[in-house]
Amino acid sequence: YAEAMDNYSVIFTDEKKYIVPHTLKSLTELLELEGFVKTHRSFLVNAKKISAIHPKTVQVGTKEIPLSENFRSTIISLFKTF
Repeated sequence: YAEAMDNYSVIFTDEKKYIVPHTLKSLTELLELEGFVKTHRSFLVNAKKISAIHPKTVQVGTKEIPLSENFRSTIISLFKTF
């Protein structure tokens, strides 16, 4: 998943985290065709890594990622297609 940090983003993988000089908006444009979805204005998540959807969060591994009202219906409809 990725988290916004001003004009940078922090990308978290299973093993490491990387700070990249891209806004979350530019990362979203690059990665949405690769199966990444926004769950919150500050978070971008690989949909394949979401293991559970809760009322205000999604589960990615052991991490709880915020899920805002604006993106909830998109996430839920995405998982209805799996």
